[in-house]
Amino acid sequence: IALSVYPWKFATITTQLVLSTVTTDGVTTEKENHKFAHVYAYPANAVRILNIGSQDDLDSNPQPYEVITEMEGSMQTKYIATDVEAAYIKYIVDANEEMLSPQFAEALSWKVAGMVGMGMAKTVQSIQFCNQMYELCLDKAKQAQYLETEEDSPRTPRYIEQRGGAWCGKRR
Repeated sequence: IALSVYPWKFATITTQLVLSTVTTDGVTTEKENHKFAHVYAYPANAVRILNIGSQDDLDSNPQPYEVITEMEGSMQTKYIATDVEAAYIKYIVDANEEMLSPQFAEALSWKVAGMVGMGMAKTVQSIQFCNQMYELCLDKAKQAQYLETEEDSPRTPRYIEQRGGAWCGKRR
């Protein structure tokens, strides 16, 4: 759950979707969906989809899609249907512990402590404390990610760009 609440850079992946096919009578064809032109396999490690679109404008022009879930016996299979040909996806991956930022790992430890502590805590206050610390550390992890991005690439403020100016200052 903690991974899906924010587009963490350490857990965000962009890749081309794999077209889903069906084989009948030895002939392989694209899986059909009546609402959209193409059906793709849902990435097995996806926690949350951020965008789907073409490679060139994935972030600037995300396209509509639908997640389809099919049951065959006890097996559940997910697909992504969209009108985008050769579609790309940007999504949050189910990250392992080596991928986590230190700030996020600390937030996650407080989340786990609160969940484990529910059955063992003598007072509600200790669980509330864990939840408050989780929220605080999560905010610090978001801030650290933002600062890491902004420090590396100072940008011209929008109000200066709109007037045709250039930014010469440094961020502190």
